[in-house]
Amino acid sequence: MLLLWCYGTAMGITVPGNRMRDGMKIEYIPLRQGRFSRYSTLVFLSSLLILSMVITPTLKEPFSLCIFKNLFGIPCGGCGMTRAFFFLGHGNIAQAIMLNPCSPVVFVLAIMFWINCMASFITRKIVRIHLTVQGRIFAYALSAVMMIMVWCYNLLLNPYV
Repeated sequence: MLLLWCYGTAMGITVPGNRMRDGMKIEYIPLRQGRFSRYSTLVFLSSLLILSMVITPTLKEPFSLCIFKNLFGIPCGGCGMTRAFFFLGHGNIAQAIMLNPCSPVVFVLAIMFWINCMASFITRKIVRIHLTVQGRIFAYALSAVMMIMVWCYNLLLNPYV
């Protein structure tokens, strides 16, 4: 539901004013000229999503990009995410979850952020969603718990990282 609501607001569907609704406030801010970072983010996310569909995924890791793993010899909570993105780009959700259980969530967030960047490119307005303090605390706590769980999974059960 939240995904559809955010998608609708990013595409310019009218929402009632700048009031808090369900712990969130949505506002449209006019895009200033010379916003290079917004366009470079759009180019980066577009290339990331296109590459995830073009590059053939493998379960075997050819080399490690993870600084934490290269320094300490143990996988971090994000290990396997790049290869999981490639599997998600090809529609193999089960293998992506085997590599990193958080990968579908991060992939959906990347797509939502791409939609937001594309909408701001087309409409010349930035869509911002503000969470209340309790909403932010909940989001941070949920992210921390998910990262710890994925890290434990990578350390104990994941044979591919």
